[in-house]
Amino acid sequence: PSWEAHTPEQRWALVYYVRHLTGVSEPVDPASIIHVPPETPKTPDGVVRGREIFAQACASCHGPLGKGDDGHQTMHVDNLGYPIKPRDLTAGIFKGSSESRDLYYRIVAGLPGSPMPSYADVYTDEQLWDLIHYVQSLVPPGVEDRIRLRAQHIRARRIRGEMPSEPTANAWHAAQPIFLAKSFIF
Repeated sequence: PSWEAHTPEQRWALVYYVRHLTGVSEPVDPASIIHVPPETPKTPDGVVRGREIFAQACASCHGPLGKGDDGHQTMHVDNLGYPIKPRDLTAGIFKGSSESRDLYYRIVAGLPGSPMPSYADVYTDEQLWDLIHYVQSLVPPGVEDRIRLRAQHIRARRIRGEMPSEPTANAWHAAQPIFLAKSFIF
């Protein structure tokens, strides 16, 4: 799930707690913090260059269309040997989000414990932004908004009498519809 509902202080507290659970007690080295350079403008030519980088670096796991199917049904495993399926980048569900900054972190740092490598010293910042813009272009418009978990308020109207169980009852037509994203547990 997204941690955006928490303050930066709460997120850092979580980082230190997880580090404590793994036996790492020293503070985070400021030099190890990834600094995101200014994003280059998204251009059609840049997206084409990003597609070429994707084909070279990412398609072997995420598939040529980014659907998480490499076409060979290759078994991917995490660092403990458990099977892991590459992310379907077209589904709009990302580790973090599809925001440029979050994707930059994932591509530069990789995902430790998973087959996702770091591309920190492989591509220039401009090439990384082109790749990010291409990956973002794989998500159909509106998909991430529909599936992303975020805090929501559900308003209920009081009705007189008994709650109707028939879905076509008039009382249900007065209700304001709201879309709730599914929570996936793996």
